[in-house]
Amino acid sequence: MTLVLMAVGLLVTAAGLLTIGFGIPINAFSLGNTLIISGTVASVGGLILIGNEGWYPRGGVRAHTDEQPIDAAAFVLAHRGAYEATRDRHHLQRMQEAFGWFLGDNRLGVPLHDPQTGGCRDGLGQTAANENQGAESTICYLLSLLEMATVADEPAGPGPEALPDTN
Repeated sequence: MTLVLMAVGLLVTAAGLLTIGFGIPINAFSLGNTLIISGTVASVGGLILIGNEGWYPRGGVRAHTDEQPIDAAAFVLAHRGAYEATRDRHHLQRMQEAFGWFLGDNRLGVPLHDPQTGGCRDGLGQTAANENQGAESTICYLLSLLEMATVADEPAGPGPEALPDTN
């Protein structure tokens, strides 16, 4: 499975670099960056974030524990921006995948959002979620939820839509 994730990550990273390298217009620049970042963490069967217990040092091994809500929120926001720039519905699908991390579509299959308190747990450890529900984590969840609400009526799925004519 690790080899599959690495292969997918390398392909998506290469696609992002090619997008930038071939002089894609500036409004699509965020698309290349988003593809590079997405390839680095790979979203296969749920968003897999780089943990902050050791991070991912150059030439080293990627940390698999202590995934943080701020990183999942960053993916929701990045794909929202990429969708606004390109109108490619694929980014709506990726937003849903990133938001799913809060709801249990993550490495441990554990929801971080607590519907009873409205809060969000502080992250994923090696075998369980951190039960603390700090303000930063809750704000990251709520910000992501607001972004999801802004595109709730948009159809997700593959395929670009035409950019609006600005002339």
